[in-house]
Amino acid sequence: ILVAPENLDAFTDKLKEAGYIYRSAKSPASRIKAKRKIDMIHTDPKYCDLEIHIDLITKKFFKESTGDFTSWAMTRLMQTDDPSVCLLSPVDEWLYLALHYCFHLFSGEKWLNDLMILQTNFSDEEMNELVEIANRFCLQRVVTAVRSCLIQKYGIDKIRIPFLYKNKSSIFNLLLRKPEIKFRHRLSDRIIAGYWEFLFIDETKAFLKAYRHLLFPYFSVFCSIY
Repeated sequence: ILVAPENLDAFTDKLKEAGYIYRSAKSPASRIKAKRKIDMIHTDPKYCDLEIHIDLITKKFFKESTGDFTSWAMTRLMQTDDPSVCLLSPVDEWLYLALHYCFHLFSGEKWLNDLMILQTNFSDEEMNELVEIANRFCLQRVVTAVRSCLIQKYGIDKIRIPFLYKNKSSIFNLLLRKPEIKFRHRLSDRIIAGYWEFLFIDETKAFLKAYRHLLFPYFSVFCSIY
């Protein structure tokens, strides 16, 4: 669930009234600052867990290097019958799920299935829009990596997503050929996972900007590692 930062407290208060509690004992404020999201679970296990985001891109260095995709998506929300509830456009939803799928080390079959369903239903206009937005926010590698995973599962004949990756990278090319990532819980693996998103920045300018954040990492990067 994506919630505007200024509405977060009111929204979580309503969830508490409905029986939800924070999953972690850590301070919600510090969790939001570090992760740009917070998890809530219901006291009755028959209700689903909730992940409440104030940002579609939770790694600050990626967002500041590639552009504010969240603010862009928030200006294009689609209205529903309930005026208090809006939806991401199909293209923005696809890109968000693609980011999520890539950043979670290609784990989560449900995300790949949803990505397939969405791309199957895209109009030609929406497909052109996807390319335009991916180029605007330096998401070419994200799109191409997901395209590769979709082809491996469903076959190339069913995939309409274009190949957008431009700059050569032997590491990224290897990743496209074998996207199954197996990490253990060693510190070295956790550091790789913490900086994993650097692989998905295609534009040279954005990558150099992100590299500066690698040398002087944000608090959220340390939280993801430790």
